[in-house]
Amino acid sequence: MQHDIMRTLKKEPFILMESCPGPTNWQSVSKLKRPGMLETASLQAVAHGSDSVMYFQIRKGRGGFEKFHGAMIEHSGRTDTRQGKELKKLGSNLKKMGDSFLGTEVPAEVAIIADWNYKWGIEVTSFPKKGTKYFDEVLYYYKWFHDQNIMTDVVRADSDLSKYKMVVAPMMYMLTEKQADNIKAYVKNGGCFITTYFSGITDYQDNVWLGGYPGLLKDMLGIWVEETDTLYENESNLIQICADGFSQKEYTCGVFCDLLRVEGATVFGKYGKDFYQGQPCITENRYGKGKAIYIATKPDEAFLGALFSKYVQETGVIKVLKTSAGVQAALRKNETEQYLFLINYSAEQQKVELGGKLRNILSNEEESIAMLIPGDYAIYRL
Repeated sequence: MQHDIMRTLKKEPFILMESCPGPTNWQSVSKLKRPGMLETASLQAVAHGSDSVMYFQIRKGRGGFEKFHGAMIEHSGRTDTRQGKELKKLGSNLKKMGDSFLGTEVPAEVAIIADWNYKWGIEVTSFPKKGTKYFDEVLYYYKWFHDQNIMTDVVRADSDLSKYKMVVAPMMYMLTEKQADNIKAYVKNGGCFITTYFSGITDYQDNVWLGGYPGLLKDMLGIWVEETDTLYENESNLIQICADGFSQKEYTCGVFCDLLRVEGATVFGKYGKDFYQGQPCITENRYGKGKAIYIATKPDEAFLGALFSKYVQETGVIKVLKTSAGVQAALRKNETEQYLFLINYSAEQQKVELGGKLRNILSNEEESIAMLIPGDYAIYRL
């Protein structure tokens, strides 16, 4: 997600300028990178839009604060070490890739809205749930798309949203009138917009929009939030489904529970417990040619998977490639070529069906199946 954030700041490739080739020296426990991690972490950056990978530091210093910080050349002065061999292999593979992939874009059809202003507004000022970490919330919703090999941009609410089939905005706490108009125009023109609890609450001076939450988005979402219950760590509630298209009829939720008044939206789910049992918590509202979905509570991962799968299917969002858990498939492309990246993060050998013969640019062989040992990767030119 960090790489996707960097790439979409300027909508162009970036360079990973400082990557530690070994253990850092400033953690409470500075673990070694496991075999293959140096390469897979580097290729992960390239797969998500980096045009190269650089390292700090070249040679470990003899003194000072970073004398035990990872380096390409250790205090021994030798390069025939395990780490040295991995660096040489990575350099060789980057050379084999050549320069034709430089400047290629990541073809994302899904966008996640994220903003540091939301982080400051939530974490620094008075917020109903102390200890809430904004980017942890964003990551929670981003993760499903990553695991499904769906390329994703991370954008601001005033970005051009027109190219995306789906836009997800977790805890979009702050909102300007211009941004609200931008989102409404996206949905009116056929977009699929999903947002959650604590969205559209304040302007960028952290002053609450009056008239009911979620402020400027009430009419688009077809709901307004009357109250919000924040739950203790040992508390939970239930989402009881009252619509088709879900694999279960009941899911777990917690942390935040908005109490909604429905004003035009269709109810997909209701709370299963507490004094607000039976009140709506998942809604969809038709707005122009598009749809606006509101998630009033923090759902479990099973519900997110069911909900996102429903709208991925409806909107035609494309998955790069079907792989088993622990293997990521990512795509970069330009007008003439595409590059498929496969990275095995799992602890087991993985078999990936490529759907046809593709040329592996690292081995220069045509393959229809990729066999990846733990920590291994492959790059194909399409």
